[in-house]
Amino acid sequence: MAVTLSRGAIEAMCEGNTDISPVLQVWDIRLVNTQNPATNSTERYRLLLSDGVHLQQGMLATQRNDLVKTGRLQKGSVIQLLQSVCNKIQNRTRIIIIIELDLLKEAWPIIGEPKQYVQAAAGQTGMTAGNAQPGNSHPPGNAPAVRPSAAGGPSQQPKLESGQSYGGSATTNIESG
Repeated sequence: MAVTLSRGAIEAMCEGNTDISPVLQVWDIRLVNTQNPATNSTERYRLLLSDGVHLQQGMLATQRNDLVKTGRLQKGSVIQLLQSVCNKIQNRTRIIIIIELDLLKEAWPIIGEPKQYVQAAAGQTGMTAGNAQPGNSHPPGNAPAVRPSAAGGPSQQPKLESGQSYGGSATTNIESG
């Protein structure tokens, strides 16, 4: 049985449309430790999600951690989001919060060659990091800013090959003049 991802769904979600139930692929899963005194929960899973065109970070709701702990949700898994929200973090980076999902395929070969989704400045359409398209060019002196990485040096989101890990948040931002 072939798997068809919901191409363009990540852009739609990052632009505010969360009334969709897209089919996405998990490209990476990372355990992140958080301190939340209200829930006493310290384990959260950050996922790198692909729609076949774009990549975007997601955070799995803690009530679904069992899927990762049992090995059912893994790199390559194909999921359908049933309930999600897309939140802005630190007023710049978007992250998809996965509240409810349907696990369609526990393991599946990586599909496509998606690139990190970067939300464009007002009046421009979304574009892919490192792959500016005609119509998304920048006036001289207004090139995309490179934000420093946690180590203090410049950081870019590279195109990921199968099996590679991804870094923290998206590191490029389009600044308007």
